[in-house]
Amino acid sequence: MAAVVPLLVSIVNYRTPRLAIACLASLRAQLRELGGRAVVADNDSGDDSLRLLREAVARCHDEDWAEVLAVDHNGGFASGNNAVLRHAQGRGLRPRYVLLLNPDTEVRPGAISALLEFMDARPEVGIAGCRAEDADGSPRRSAFRFHSALGDLEAEARSGPVSRLLSRWKVAPPPRDEPHRADWVTGAAMLVRREVFETIGLLDEGFFLYYEETDFCRRAAEAGFECWHVPASRVLHLCGQSTGVTGARRNERAVPRYWFESRRRYFLKHHGPAYTTLADLAWLAGGALCKLRGRDDGPPRRYRDFVSYNLAMRAEEPMRHPDPEFGRRDRNPEGLGLAALVREDFLTHDRDPFEPGFWAVAVHRLGNWRMGFRSRLVRAPLTAAYRLASRAVHWGFGIKLDYTVRLGRRVRIWHHGGMVLGASSIGDDVHIRQNTTFGVARRDRPFEKPTIGDRVDIGCGAVVLGGVTVGDDSVIGANAVVIRDVPRRSLAVGVPARVVERRGDASREGSGPAHQVEVHPDHVVAERVRQALAEAGRPRPLAVAPPDMSGLEAVTGVHDRAGSAA
Repeated sequence: MAAVVPLLVSIVNYRTPRLAIACLASLRAQLRELGGRAVVADNDSGDDSLRLLREAVARCHDEDWAEVLAVDHNGGFASGNNAVLRHAQGRGLRPRYVLLLNPDTEVRPGAISALLEFMDARPEVGIAGCRAEDADGSPRRSAFRFHSALGDLEAEARSGPVSRLLSRWKVAPPPRDEPHRADWVTGAAMLVRREVFETIGLLDEGFFLYYEETDFCRRAAEAGFECWHVPASRVLHLCGQSTGVTGARRNERAVPRYWFESRRRYFLKHHGPAYTTLADLAWLAGGALCKLRGRDDGPPRRYRDFVSYNLAMRAEEPMRHPDPEFGRRDRNPEGLGLAALVREDFLTHDRDPFEPGFWAVAVHRLGNWRMGFRSRLVRAPLTAAYRLASRAVHWGFGIKLDYTVRLGRRVRIWHHGGMVLGASSIGDDVHIRQNTTFGVARRDRPFEKPTIGDRVDIGCGAVVLGGVTVGDDSVIGANAVVIRDVPRRSLAVGVPARVVERRGDASREGSGPAHQVEVHPDHVVAERVRQALAEAGRPRPLAVAPPDMSGLEAVTGVHDRAGSAA
């Protein structure tokens, strides 16, 4: 059974071990008093960070509340924090709150209790941010509005008249001394309620650095969670120690490519390509106004780099998948060879060699298995065989299941006909009925595809589109159109699909083992849906599934894709 802890602190280190050690020291008294835990993820620093961090934890006898996690690659801020969350999940920890904390911060006395008290008193608040301070105690701007074209124009122009005219869109308004709502807060010290992760998923690992907390807060807002800034919770923030993009050194070096990538990703994800172009022009117009006034004291070459990067991105066709290894490795379930997997799939399909679903899955396994061979000469005949067999399954049975879909074990495809299973991943023990469609929702986001959890039962004619997640042990009714996340252990029906039943409280500790989806004939599933719809007419809370990504309870990783129906 999962162990509930009041707080998990996640710290991501990259070549700043001494700062991370000082950050841990500032947490020690407060976490011991609360019974919380801290995990420092070292993002493959390649220096002596890992050794210094582990020695510091052992030297201070902090192993009861702090540990160091070695991450084998530097995937950035979101990736490092997600590694901590997955690690905690694997250890059976179930934190009520998660504090994302930069290594270049030091927590002031009482800062954590101030945040927790605020969140406990306001269950509608999903995210709360601290007041970030400089070494002299002066406040830094740490509560923000969402980025927009007008906000970028104001930020780059840095002109009194322009700022007054566009004050409503100013991304970084002046600090305030009282708690207040914000669109987003700095990820340097951000407290997140566990239910936010369970609802919208983890941070988007497509952001290497910058804009990831903005994206996360926006997804949370779309799901109905409020974001607040709590000035009573104070942290010292030695800004920009790892990157130099912010803080005292921000004007000494060129803006790194990942900042441009993150900005573009954010605007494309939330506003689409047309608005992204408008925002780019506004950013440049603001820069032109700044230059005309002779106040261009920012990083060198940033306007030239901005133009060259965005022009290069527009020239790239086709759009690149965010994962450079996409389609280049064997994504079959680990621990079983091809023959064992195919045998298991054969048993799953009732030992019937004439089942189209079995052949679709078997060809999918072959397509992945061939990618385990590094030599192209060896892989070439297997690729030819896979393509021929895949086309035969598609044309003969009407089932399109590309090898790039991460497919779990014991997936059962019932019947056939017009099935397009363009998912990001499909979990274990999933049952899929005829005429089902998984795919992308927008042409400009061709990689944003659904994530289907474990033990999901999907009815005939169901459609699941975009970067949504269907949680574990859920049922999707016949002909339902799913365009928003479905929480675990839910029944979703309708167009667009809404959750009409929650089978048990998935967020309550001690609710027992996960419900195993019973496989019934279609008429039984249809009767269950009919009963659920009838009950939905009674006065009762209705859970509406919010958009985006996989949850902490079924950690499959964050996928922000880009996407139309395929």
